[in-house]
Amino acid sequence: MNPDYSNKLIISLSVGNIILVIVLLSLFNEHLSYNPELKMQSKHREMQSTQGIVKDVVYEEVSPSGDHVLILYEVPDNPEDQEFVVIKNKASKVEEYIYFLNYRDGIPKWLGNDFIYFTTYCGTSCQGLDLVDVNSKQTYNGVLSYMVLDEKRGPYTIFKDWFGHEFTFNDLVDYITSETVRDKAYLVFKMENEKGKALGQKRFLFTGKALKE
Repeated sequence: MNPDYSNKLIISLSVGNIILVIVLLSLFNEHLSYNPELKMQSKHREMQSTQGIVKDVVYEEVSPSGDHVLILYEVPDNPEDQEFVVIKNKASKVEEYIYFLNYRDGIPKWLGNDFIYFTTYCGTSCQGLDLVDVNSKQTYNGVLSYMVLDEKRGPYTIFKDWFGHEFTFNDLVDYITSETVRDKAYLVFKMENEKGKALGQKRFLFTGKALKE
């Protein structure tokens, strides 16, 4: 082959590749400009990747005291579909790993300033409810059992808490939340009947060592 022809062919291919890259970048930037949310996620992921691992924020919640942030991360394209919880110190920006979650676990929430809780898979008539001490990382297991076949009494719930106590109350738990009022933490069950009608709430005072009705 003619050397001059080979050089021209290489130059043409190089120029063509450069043009192709420019076009693709232009299209990608245009796509991001029409999708500001995607653009924000892309920047966020790039920022997180500089910390040693690419991870996306699934959920964030500031502690009642305002000193720490609970962050739920997921690792993209993770074949085990796992997520993990860290606690971030707002002042120092230091993040400390707390716990791994799987795809059946619920979103973790604060219960006071030193504990987080989340639901876990248990079965068709029950729901796990785990508690984690963010300082010691100790985990406590609780379970809600839903009794729906008692025709005389009607549906009711048995709650075996994290400290070996058992509570029984009428109706079913729709969803679980928490509140902090005047530095006191409460675990709150939003209740419903068997037809899904809202029936108020069931509140427990959380002391760190016990739940009290």
